[in-house]
Amino acid sequence: MKDSSINVAIVGLGSMGQKHYKVLQSIEDINIVGLVDSLGFDRALHRVYKNIEELIEGQKVDCAIIATPTSTHTKIAKKLLQNGIHTLIEKPVANNIVEATELVQIAEESNCKVAVGHIERFNPAVQCLIEDLKGQKILNCNITRVSPYPKRINDVGVKLDLAIHDIDLIKFITNQNIVDIVSSCTSTKTAQEDTASFFLNLSGGSTGMIFTSWLIPFKERTIKLLTENSYYTINLINQQVLKYTCCGDKKFNKSLLFVEAGNALEKELKAFIKYVKIGEPGDLASLSDGIVALSLIRPPPGNRSCSRSCSRKRKTK
Repeated sequence: MKDSSINVAIVGLGSMGQKHYKVLQSIEDINIVGLVDSLGFDRALHRVYKNIEELIEGQKVDCAIIATPTSTHTKIAKKLLQNGIHTLIEKPVANNIVEATELVQIAEESNCKVAVGHIERFNPAVQCLIEDLKGQKILNCNITRVSPYPKRINDVGVKLDLAIHDIDLIKFITNQNIVDIVSSCTSTKTAQEDTASFFLNLSGGSTGMIFTSWLIPFKERTIKLLTENSYYTINLINQQVLKYTCCGDKKFNKSLLFVEAGNALEKELKAFIKYVKIGEPGDLASLSDGIVALSLIRPPPGNRSCSRSCSRKRKTK
């Protein structure tokens, strides 16, 4: 092991945790010292611990990634931070605002760095779009994120699983705060909502809309963005950015922007390791960013800045 290497642990070895594991193995100066999963996991090269206590007792850990169900994030993060371990928490940062704000004080007291896994910030298409938007005034940003019903999600609805990506993404792309949000959702198959729409007003005068659903038979991850001079359509899955520019009456130029292909998770993990090493967060979502996104999706009681409605329909046999 090199002197400059970072000791990393992964907590949670479900679908996302395994993705982290695979990517971390390809990053230089990384030493995976432990995997934590209560169900165990067959990894010949790395020991699997049943809980955080076993990990901390058995290994020196510099930083850890939490990829467990949302309802467990706060409990796990507290234990890591209280032991001086820098932490990347998969989105959403916590189950609610009360839990999330508890982490702020603990992180400050332990002098630990915390980031939240809003991975779409590192999508090469998003990075390309932001670069091309420099100097332009954004008027409107609409995002669609839909898919078939997931088998891996059982503790949150579509808003916390999918829409929270785009709440953070609109703030990140426009560099504006969301000052007003109205949402409407429906629950068709289970008690959790499976379709939701959001309408946003931003601090710089821009507007936005988000549509997300688990009832669509295919995956779609698209952004449509309007500026004073151009119109963009972005495919987040194919990492493609199309730009339309008016050039006369009913005429326009269409161009396919160059997107430097890459793995968003790899970019995010490298940014996190750099943050741990030298304190530069880059494009990482901070703990504060994660709390803002969570508060807009699941606002605390009495918050008047967010209007919501949700209709429920019993599952038919």
